[in-house]
Amino acid sequence: MSISEKAKEFDPNGEYRKEIDNALELLRQFRKRYPFKDDPKSIDGLTPEDLYTKESKDCFFKWIQFKLGALGRIAVGSDLVYLNAGNQLEDFKDLLHMAVEEEKSLAEKVDAPWERISGMGGDKHIAKKIISCYDDNVLPIFKTSDLEYFFNLFVGRQRFPSNYDSMSLGEKYQFLTQALLNVKESFAETKEWENAYFMWFSYETFPPPKEKIPWGKPAPPQPLNKLGLLFEPQTHEEMMFLFSKMHEKIGFPYITKIQAAYPDVLALDSDRTIKRIEIETFASQFDHDPKGCDFIVCWENDLEPVPEDWPEIIQLKDYL
Repeated sequence: MSISEKAKEFDPNGEYRKEIDNALELLRQFRKRYPFKDDPKSIDGLTPEDLYTKESKDCFFKWIQFKLGALGRIAVGSDLVYLNAGNQLEDFKDLLHMAVEEEKSLAEKVDAPWERISGMGGDKHIAKKIISCYDDNVLPIFKTSDLEYFFNLFVGRQRFPSNYDSMSLGEKYQFLTQALLNVKESFAETKEWENAYFMWFSYETFPPPKEKIPWGKPAPPQPLNKLGLLFEPQTHEEMMFLFSKMHEKIGFPYITKIQAAYPDVLALDSDRTIKRIEIETFASQFDHDPKGCDFIVCWENDLEPVPEDWPEIIQLKDYL
């Protein structure tokens, strides 16, 4: 069936419509509380507590991840990334200023140095979500691989530009989101939909497969020589090696036990609480009882959405 025919059948009971309407009302409240686009100077008064505290349900990052979840979900494995933003407050304020600056393109905003905040690098899902909360012209799909999948499905793989592989992450995001919004605008049934509603339609009607889709020739593993591993991890053993190098950086200062049995690691977090950790190369490889561990540490979280009963997922590539 065509997109047009599928759109006519979508959401017959209005459940997604109701969820989107509620989320858009919350977005209006969020922008009133954090009016960074209308009043950029308000960014300068932010405190670490405004950004994130475990106790508060009303801080900036709780809005971004949870309250506005219907406007694009992000998988954040640990709140350490939010604490890092508070600890590097001036750096984060600079990034917020760039995120709401109207003169900057979407590509420039995504390509800003978000990786200065440990945990905000990689595919920059958190950065993209923040940008989307202040820009109504952004399609709230944050995984590049999902955008590529929908582009291939709705537009056609042959329509990828010849220089696509050499584009920056931000340039890819700008190109793919605009192309998919053009698709939305081209059908009478979807033309008037909010971008978030089209996002839900895309995921619910044409869910991306769990396995990775090769776009052209598979890219060779990227060098990781700063950590003593020449290439990106390909095996469980290489992931264990990386975890032993990075455990402090991702919030586990002390390891108490490494074992062959599930879970792989017992470690202390910053509160000196023992946490059970399972190591995987990709999150989709996790096949254990989710109640048996507190965290999955992987090289890449290739799941969207993450099952609700799963442990928190930490993607190591975001911390490089």
